[in-house]
Amino acid sequence: MHPNDFPLLRAAAQSLTRLDAALVVISNGIADGATRNVALQDAKFTLSNAVENAWRKHVSDHYFTGEAWRNGKMSEVLRELFYKLLPAKVAA
Repeated sequence: MHPNDFPLLRAAAQSLTRLDAALVVISNGIADGATRNVALQDAKFTLSNAVENAWRKHVSDHYFTGEAWRNGKMSEVLRELFYKLLPAKVAA
């Protein structure tokens, strides 16, 4: 696993340095079979933020805009899909 394997996360990352470091922590943890809890929690926080930013940049802002909600163009089915696809819901 290499940071360049995640172009959408990297394109939306607030800090490439933190994202890359988080990916290395996860990759090394998988390879070693263990990771320090402090490092794991920091990596999870960083990756969670990166996923939220990528979702917003690549999906939500393009397909689920406030304009569609306000104008009533968002169908009930599309609203349900939006809530089911939220990254926090998918990971739960």
